[in-house]
Amino acid sequence: MGILTELGPVEYLVIGFENGKFDGSAATEIGSLQDQGIIRVLDLMFISRNQDGSISWIDYDGADDLDIGVIGSDLVSLLSEDDASELAVDLQPGQAIAVLVFEDTWAVTLQERLAAAGGRLLEASRVPREAVNAAIAYAAQEIEEVG
Repeated sequence: MGILTELGPVEYLVIGFENGKFDGSAATEIGSLQDQGIIRVLDLMFISRNQDGSISWIDYDGADDLDIGVIGSDLVSLLSEDDASELAVDLQPGQAIAVLVFEDTWAVTLQERLAAAGGRLLEASRVPREAVNAAIAYAAQEIEEVG
């Protein structure tokens, strides 16, 4: 992949696996989102703490011999060994995490249109699911009380 110039927002997810096993079952969905042009996977790293306390990590580059080939091989190496060490600090022996860095490609055209209209992004954030669920529950309770 060449240099990425027109990027959409880039996000990352850290997913915990209490049993320390990566079975690849979500890879098909990640690949589907990428095939639909919704996201582009930029990096993927698997990190685990072994029973002896040592840390193991694999930075998936698309050529690795892992059963997640549906993600593709156009990855950019954004995560480093230092990132793996930092992310593994709170892992207990037998626990594992996956770190997925992806571009929201669906937003590229929107960004271009906003820029053409003189707009610029001032702030972006993600609302925690718990906060959204609490707000929906509160609104539903208010509707029941009024209705």
